Amino acid sequence: MATTERIAEWGLKNLAFAKITKTNGVITGFGTPFMHPGAITHNISAGNNTDNGLAADDGRYYGGGAAKTKTGELTVARFLDKFRTDIMGEEDYDGMMVEGNGAQAEFAMLWEVSDDQGGNRNIWYNCTAGDITKNNQTVAIDGTITYGTETSTITSTMATLPNGVVARKATIPKGDPRYDTFFDAVVLPERTSTDAPKLSALAIGSLTLTPAFDADTTTYAATTTNTSDAVTFTAPLGVTVAATANGASIASGDSVTWNEGANTVTVTLTGATASTTYTVTVTKE
Repeated sequence: MATTERIAEWGLKNLAFAKITKTNGVITGFGTPFMHPGAITHNISAGNNTDNGLAADDGRYYGGGAAKTKTGELTVARFLDKFRTDIMGEEDYDGMMVEGNGAQAEFAMLWEVSDDQGGNRNIWYNCTAGDITKNNQTVAIDGTITYGTETSTITSTMATLPNGVVARKATIPKGDPRYDTFFDAVVLPERTSTDAPKLSALAIGSLTLTPAFDADTTTYAATTTNTSDAVTFTAPLGVTVAATANGASIASGDSVTWNEGANTVTVTLTGATASTTYTVTVTKE
């Protein structure tokens, strides 16, 4: 790894994108990055910290929290058809690219810049893209051609990643063991930790958990008149997961049939040095 602080950066190359997979609004995975040649500029603006909490009694009353956001004007020679279909939601009608009702996708954006220490590779984890704008000019009378370019405003926001880390961006310097395989798969930030692993989501059908789910709270209760409900949870990568319902092993997404009275659902996460068990008591009335 580089042992000297980077003092200058230049250039832009190896642009890539990876679609996000989300479950109940939580990132659960990333697709394989696809390379996008033709990167010209990426002009990043100052951060915008917003807070959507409810203010009352001269303070925070409910919800919210600072949401770190950055935008960047990304200019390329031309956005590839794959970007237009996979990210922008355009449709390919036998070679005719059609902007219709297709939904835009959220994605991670990866790129590389040069620096005085050999270069660095970067990722914005949770992105959306603005409409593509184009800049075309007529050929001059003397035959001079000015090449057209295309631009999209890329917005990056903070997110909880599949391994439980909350992050918006990351930079890996040349020399890091993850540098050479950076574009093979989205790299998640990890460090050796003695912290107990935590779920990022836990739900039992549409039942209301009491208290509301919080990663730091491990004991819950719920009531139901349903015969069965699906138990879903999102665990960080790299941990061992053992879930049970009334002593029988289950996996996330499995439907559990309830007994009359109290039923016990447990999810145990075991990391390198610590473990966490979440328990939900479901009472069928």
